[in-house]
Amino acid sequence: MDHEAPFQLPVALRRRLGLPLLVLYGVGITIGAGIYVLIGAVAGHAGRYAPWSFLLAALTMAFTVGSYAELATRFPVSAGEAAYVRAAFRSRTASTLTGLMTILIGIVSSATVSLGAAGYIGQFVDWPQGVIVAAVLAALGAVAAWGILESVLLASLFTLIEAGGLAIIIVAGIHAGVPVASALALPPFDAGTLSGIGYASLLAFFAFIGFEDLANVVEEAKAPHRDIPRAMALTLVISTVLYVAVAAIAVAAVPVGELAASSAPLSLVFHTIANVSPVTISLIAIVATLNTILAQMTMAARVVYGMAR
Repeated sequence: MDHEAPFQLPVALRRRLGLPLLVLYGVGITIGAGIYVLIGAVAGHAGRYAPWSFLLAALTMAFTVGSYAELATRFPVSAGEAAYVRAAFRSRTASTLTGLMTILIGIVSSATVSLGAAGYIGQFVDWPQGVIVAAVLAALGAVAAWGILESVLLASLFTLIEAGGLAIIIVAGIHAGVPVASALALPPFDAGTLSGIGYASLLAFFAFIGFEDLANVVEEAKAPHRDIPRAMALTLVISTVLYVAVAAIAVAAVPVGELAASSAPLSLVFHTIANVSPVTISLIAIVATLNTILAQMTMAARVVYGMAR
């Protein structure tokens, strides 16, 4: 008589991500679409001292980076935030709520950024917004379902393009002789200036959100205890250097009022310093939004998987 096969645990996720791919994934999530729209709002509050707001936000985020790096190595599992809460408070309910809120963040972020992507894409195709959003979500959802390596490879390509867009602005600004040093000068220690920098740093902080998604791919890292902390630290450093440099060039090249009022501030900066069509930056902004959507889908899927286990 035949016997039933013994119960087996589901196959674990494949460890396919090395340090370079983890860094590209982290930088891509962090840069995302934030800097392409936030620079105007930050400059509107901090004025020509906007670079200091990004630096202050980075210093604040460094504490969070350290916490995530420590926790991700202690609990190297998907659905990291839920696992951390359960280990700390011994509460399944709190853990489940944390995981569900993390998933909700991924859904809301994907939905919101997809509307931004549709706005940029609508400049090139005459389709209804709903059709563009549906097409974007279906295509990126298919990539996310394909596999982690495929998702991260595409995200890495997107990262190189969007980081390249920021690098183009930096190089163009230096070549055009933009007085970057004046934008990096120490701000005066008066209440008005410091409060403006501090308030703007709250907005700039949003531009650094995303690196924590690295904690949710820890089960797919080849050497998680070594590479995840390094990837998080490198993500913060690379993002900070790019943000501060771009912010310095932006406020030095364009009047702050114009920058704050623009709906596409980096396109305005690029047009001002390079005197070329802003279409290039618009295309890069599309890539940035697509990268953010793909990363949020990947993150939410890993949280669902981790909570199910």
